[in-house]
Amino acid sequence: MAEMSRKDLRKRRKRRKKVAKNFLYILFITAISLMLFLYLNEAYLHIDGVPTFSQLMQSAGLRKRPIVHVEQDEIAVHFLDVGQGDCALIKTPEKNLLIDCGEESESGYVIQYLRDFGVTRLDYVIATHPHSDHIGGMHRILSSFDVGEVIIPEVDDEQIPTTAFYEKMLDVIEKKNIGAFYAIQGQEFELCKGTVLKILGPLGHGYEDLNDYSVVAKVESGNYSFLFTGDMEKISEHELLDVWIDVRADVLKVAHHGSSSSSTTAFLKRVGPQYAVISVGEDNSYGHPADDVLERLKLVDADVLTTTEYGDIVFITDGNELRYTTTSEKEAA
Repeated sequence: MAEMSRKDLRKRRKRRKKVAKNFLYILFITAISLMLFLYLNEAYLHIDGVPTFSQLMQSAGLRKRPIVHVEQDEIAVHFLDVGQGDCALIKTPEKNLLIDCGEESESGYVIQYLRDFGVTRLDYVIATHPHSDHIGGMHRILSSFDVGEVIIPEVDDEQIPTTAFYEKMLDVIEKKNIGAFYAIQGQEFELCKGTVLKILGPLGHGYEDLNDYSVVAKVESGNYSFLFTGDMEKISEHELLDVWIDVRADVLKVAHHGSSSSSTTAFLKRVGPQYAVISVGEDNSYGHPADDVLERLKLVDADVLTTTEYGDIVFITDGNELRYTTTSEKEAA
C-alpha cells in the first residue's frame, strides 16, 4: 500500500477546512433567509400555517410572558410591550376589550399573547386613531378572532386616511360584518358585573392633528379605574378639563408614549394617577418619554412603569385591591 505524502495530507486538510467553511456559510445564509422570510410573512405575506417571527421567539424563550394569577372575581388589565406603539387588553370574567394593537410587525405577538391568555373572542375593540403604531396590525387581529364591536373616532372627511393598514381594517370589518360605531362621549358598556367601559372623548372635530381624535376611554372596576388616552394632545386634554369630565384614575396610560406635546400638568393633576404606564420603544428616535413629562409625573407622585423597562405590564383588581406583575418579574405592588 502506497504511503500518503505530506503534500497529499495538506491537500486533504485544506479540502476539509474548505468544506466546513462552506457548510457554515450556507448554514448562516439559510438561517438569515429563514428569519427574513418569517419576518416578511408576519408583516406582509401572512401565509396560513407558517409560524410568525414572534411565535418562534416565544417558543425559544426569547420573548417571555408575565406570570399572571387571576381569581374568578378579578379583572386583568394588560399593557402589552409592542415597542413604539400601544396595545392594551382588558380581560374580565365575562368580556374582553382590546385597545389598539401596535404596528403590523407586532401583530403576531399580540395574537399569540391573547391566545395564551385564553382569549377567543374580543367583545369590544377600540381603534383609538388611524396611526400605524396604534392600529397597523388591526386587520390581522380582527381576522384572527371572533369580534363583537369596533369603536373608532369620527374623523372629518378630508382627514380620513387612505393608508393600506386603515383600508385593510375597514375591509375586514365589512367582510366579517363586524359592528362598527363612532365613539361618542357618554357611551357606556358593561364588561362584567361591577366593571364598566366609559367613552370620554374625543369631544370635537376639525383637529389639525389626527392624535387629537384619539378615543379616550375609562374602565372603572369597583374602587379602581384605568384611563386610556391614545395619543391625545394638549388641545384634547384642555377640552376634557374645560367641561369637567371625570378623568380621575388610579392607572393612567400616558398619552403619546410620553411626548412633551401631551400630559400637561393641569391634566395630570386632575387625573391624579397612582401608576403611569408609558408604552414606548427602546432607544426610539422621538426621545420618548420626554424628560419634562417624567418630571410632571413625579410632581403628581405617580409611579412610572415603561414597557421598555418592564416589558408587558398587567394590573389585577377585584375592585377592592390592586396589584401588578410584569414580564421583567420586578417586585409587584
